[in-house]
Amino acid sequence: MSILLRPECAPQELMHLTCAVAAAMCRAVECAAGLRPGIKWTNDLVWGKQKFAGILTEMGLNAAGGVDWACCTSSGRVKSRPSSSAQACAPWISAMAARVDAPSCKAGSCRVAAAMMEALWEMDASLFTGKKDMLRFYRENCVTIGKEISVVGAGEVRHGRALDVDDKGALVVEFPDSHVEAVNAGEVSIRGMYGYI
Repeated sequence: MSILLRPECAPQELMHLTCAVAAAMCRAVECAAGLRPGIKWTNDLVWGKQKFAGILTEMGLNAAGGVDWACCTSSGRVKSRPSSSAQACAPWISAMAARVDAPSCKAGSCRVAAAMMEALWEMDASLFTGKKDMLRFYRENCVTIGKEISVVGAGEVRHGRALDVDDKGALVVEFPDSHVEAVNAGEVSIRGMYGYI
């Protein structure tokens, strides 16, 4: 699912957009299925130790250097069938599917999509005015904070510990030499998740 936003701001004011979308998607899944996923910095939703949804954001600039548009895309699996291969039908997918399909839940794909649209609508309306509350929710549900991680970027792999997410959505990392840095780009792996040991 993709949505197109038209925020009137400078690019620097939109650094928290991916975090905002992740927080909105986290709320949407909880609303539709009764399960609150975790958020792996910066753009994955996880259930247990497995990823089940991803988020991509990009923006285009106008001639004056301001943001002309921002596109937010989220995709993931919330349903799986017994006909799927045993490897694909992991326990966390089965758990989510059971909740989404349960008669008492009254969810289903349409309900999940509707919850996502509503959450994104609310996110867009409060993208700047509700930033403080959004970041608080993001931090509370970010499974990366407090974990040993590896950061891949600029042709190198660095290991450290995730301390926090700052007000711009960057991951605050402490490295073995006690150097603390705000990481806002690169691939981050969490020890014990996605097969990283």
